[in-house]
Amino acid sequence: MSHSPHPSSDSVSKSEIADFYDGFSDRLVSGYVTGNPRLSHALAFATENVPESAESILEVGCGVGETTNHLCSARPDLRAVGVDISTENVRMAKRLFADSTNAHFEVNDLTSPVGGGPFDVVTLLDVYEHIPAVERPRFHANLRQSMGEKSRLIVTCPSFLHQQHLYANEPEGLQIVDEIIGPADFLQLASDLGGHLTHLQYESVWRTNDYVYAVIDIQMAYQWKPKPRGIERWSMKLAKFVDKTPLGGPARRSRLVKRNLAA
Repeated sequence: MSHSPHPSSDSVSKSEIADFYDGFSDRLVSGYVTGNPRLSHALAFATENVPESAESILEVGCGVGETTNHLCSARPDLRAVGVDISTENVRMAKRLFADSTNAHFEVNDLTSPVGGGPFDVVTLLDVYEHIPAVERPRFHANLRQSMGEKSRLIVTCPSFLHQQHLYANEPEGLQIVDEIIGPADFLQLASDLGGHLTHLQYESVWRTNDYVYAVIDIQMAYQWKPKPRGIERWSMKLAKFVDKTPLGGPARRSRLVKRNLAA
């Protein structure tokens, strides 16, 4: 079930959203200096799921550039573009990470294609919940324009449990648009992109299961796994050898079957 408990988000204009996040810049810079567990968890997941073969990455909702810079630092070979709806955020990103040689920042709300695409990886790190539900079909279509036939989308956002808690108990913690994202919404996103939801997990940052992480691949892999090499290969050979001895698992299980079924 798709949730949209914030009816006013339907009428919020893009300029109002941009103005709201223009006022967020100082807070984001402060978070970069002091550190933020929410962002640390999201970045660890994103970094782990950027394929080794990826050469380009688009970060939608880059804020002041902290996350884009982190992904570039982890993979200097990546060409990265960070876009944000906030002019002030992008201005700060360009100043903060002016020394970056492989990251570029620009103002874009994805109502038009981002130059330099298609990108091998696109990230939405704590951004998707801030897209008004009524705008999702158009947003998905524009997002797809920046992706190729083998691209991957990485998404992190608050879980429906966390958002429901905020609406009921801490509404002051909500932003100008803050939708509740459920499992069905990830499936719809994958479907609209013509891709596959290949990974979905709940993450505990401050509360149990307060965030949810997802990976959507346009083309889902189906092939023989590469043969193990080195120590892994010899470990498997040793395990197979042991299995053929009286101490091995098959022999033990065979004795158990004969003993228990013969009783």
